Amino acid sequence: MVDQLTQRTPTRHERRARRLRHVRRVRRALATALISALVSLVAVLATTTPTETSHIAHGNLPRTAFEPQPVTHSRLQSNDAPVTTTTTTITQPTAATLATADTVLPSPEDVPDAGDTLPTAIIGRIQIPKIGLDSELRDQITQESIDLGPSHWPGTAMPGGFGNAVIAGHRNSHTAPFHDAGNLRVGDQITLVDGSGHAFHYAVTEMFVVDPSAVWITEQTPGHTLTLFTCHPLGLSAQRLVIRAALT
Repeated sequence: MVDQLTQRTPTRHERRARRLRHVRRVRRALATALISALVSLVAVLATTTPTETSHIAHGNLPRTAFEPQPVTHSRLQSNDAPVTTTTTTITQPTAATLATADTVLPSPEDVPDAGDTLPTAIIGRIQIPKIGLDSELRDQITQESIDLGPSHWPGTAMPGGFGNAVIAGHRNSHTAPFHDAGNLRVGDQITLVDGSGHAFHYAVTEMFVVDPSAVWITEQTPGHTLTLFTCHPLGLSAQRLVIRAALT
């Protein structure tokens, strides 16, 4: 007769010790997996290309005043002040320059060198009822363009477009379109009219003064905003008065 081998029944303490060993193994496995996942996440974050930000133009803000060149009070109050002869044909913005989808931010062009002469086109109008301004808007920020009137910074948002539309203008010299810009207050209306005659209304949100090196005011950010800048204080060009507005 063959004796059957029998297993000894584990004691309560042995069963408890076995369960504890199993729990420890599971905890070590979970800890190892968690550490591995964290290491992988850190590696991904370190190698992932950051979201592309808008190009900020290189250089200083264009000069928006000449000293001395006094402008008579009558000229400042007249919307029919004579302007240096130039083309008055309004050019139609292309589909590439008009923001048809609020997804891609424009890229501001660098500040042109002093004395640069570049083609200047009229792309619409700028109207600020509070200060009696109704003027053609040119698409260039050479000194020549700004001398002719308010000028749109190429590569920034077009009127009504996605991003930040940036416009420069004189405060003291030539036609001095922004002479009374300091009188604007939050909530005042600014209208940009594009080459097709569509009007876009903005409301002033803030005003501040910066140094000429503050080209960051041209930065393009999601939304529909407008930035005007001109010399500050009146009669000088040591700083720039900046007016921000948002599309209403």
